[in-house]
Amino acid sequence: MELIVDDQAPIHVSSQEDGLTGTALAAQEAVRLALDCEQLGWDGYWAAAGLGTTGHPHALTAMASAAATITGSIRVGTGLVLPADGGPVRGAAGFMSLAHLHPRRSDLIVTPDLDAPPGPRSPGPRIAALLAALRHEDAQTTLDTADPPDRTSPRIWLAGRHAEDSAVAAAHGLPFCLRLPADELPRPEALDHYRRFCRTEAGPGAPRIALAVRIACADDPDEAAVLRALLAWAQPADQPTEQPATTAPPPSARPRTLVGTPEQVRPHLAHLLDLYRPDTLAVSTPCPDHQLRLRSFALVRELVTGRRPTA
Repeated sequence: MELIVDDQAPIHVSSQEDGLTGTALAAQEAVRLALDCEQLGWDGYWAAAGLGTTGHPHALTAMASAAATITGSIRVGTGLVLPADGGPVRGAAGFMSLAHLHPRRSDLIVTPDLDAPPGPRSPGPRIAALLAALRHEDAQTTLDTADPPDRTSPRIWLAGRHAEDSAVAAAHGLPFCLRLPADELPRPEALDHYRRFCRTEAGPGAPRIALAVRIACADDPDEAAVLRALLAWAQPADQPTEQPATTAPPPSARPRTLVGTPEQVRPHLAHLLDLYRPDTLAVSTPCPDHQLRLRSFALVRELVTGRRPTA
């Protein structure tokens, strides 16, 4: 199973360290996190668009490029939120520059605008426009190079929370990243259509399913309590409160952030992996403390590695 660090909160609203604030500090920590996680054995780092990052697409691309430059082998991705108004697609040139600078290591994670007004919300037409823009930029860039386009094209993911999002990914032959919502029960059947109808000839990397989950894991209950307090501090007031993991998850357990020791997190994570059977696990740990977050990633990797076949 491919393991990806899904950095959902790389933009700091207010912080200071060595004279760096906001985006500057976020960029420094993102590069450090990518390098640390490569050394831990993770397969990739995504500076993915999430809460508080949608207004900083160029900063996300810059972070991903810096992370790809300092690391040696992991995949590096950047996020893009599709505009709800169906406006022109921007940023294709920047994403293709990242892909050409780091061939076969670049991911683009595309997310429909979650703040779109009620009504038709299918991202299909916007995805088609984005893919056309990326193909155009790819062709323009490769005119003066000897590299074939398929060598430098990024792996383009469609991320979403609904069955219709996975259907769009299947129609375009894209890998699909399922982001588990915090206010709904698990619905693995949302991936049935994707697995049956994904057009594998339409794009690189498909069919492939990523499961994006939030996990905060600590060595002992005291550190887990610290993590839980930090998560509560960072969590917006209108979001569900994080719940501690228990040792026996019911089949209908809500997919909130898993917080606890490895013994507490293991059954919940195993339950989700058994339900969704992902090819990729994308883990986000929304904790402002770098060392605690890095330790959490180390523990999560140990948990997932323990589930891998020995053969």
